[in-house]
Amino acid sequence: HLGDYVGRAPCIAHNIAGVNDAAEAALDPPTESDMKARDYVWRFDAPPDAVWRALSDTVRYNQAMGVPVHAAEAQARADGGVDHVAHLRFGPWRIDWTEEPFEWVAGRGFRQCRRFRNGPFRSLCASLGIEADGAGTRTRFRVAVLPRNLLGRAILAGGFFTKYGRDAARLMTSLNARLAADPDGATI
Repeated sequence: HLGDYVGRAPCIAHNIAGVNDAAEAALDPPTESDMKARDYVWRFDAPPDAVWRALSDTVRYNQAMGVPVHAAEAQARADGGVDHVAHLRFGPWRIDWTEEPFEWVAGRGFRQCRRFRNGPFRSLCASLGIEADGAGTRTRFRVAVLPRNLLGRAILAGGFFTKYGRDAARLMTSLNARLAADPDGATI
């Protein structure tokens, strides 16, 4: 069924803007056991190419999930490379992060990771896998979070994944209905 929860696995999270990261790390460093992840599986009646077109638009997906619009810029590194740095406002805080290179296999899946410079999480990675399932499509979405500190751990323990799953299930149910009506033109 659309929105079935598939399993739990370790995950990852971060801190609040303005907190001294070195002091936080010295006092309460995150460990591997702090990593948290959760998999969510949804089945769509539409074929994989239609589902891919809708779900691969990560900007629309993030907006539909309530992530505030954020600014991004390219910053040159001393080694000649480029970091893609973004930020957003979350209440009174400014959260800054670096986008890792986007991993993408057209029609099959993607992985996107953000390494936060501040805030309650150290990192957040999301991945999507898509495969044919009879006449429809099966997707597996994984969210992995590493907390930066006690606040990040508290956010995860306070229902972060449950809320994400509930919000995503609502979005996927709506998308499934739109894909059924218009498999070639439906978007998030």
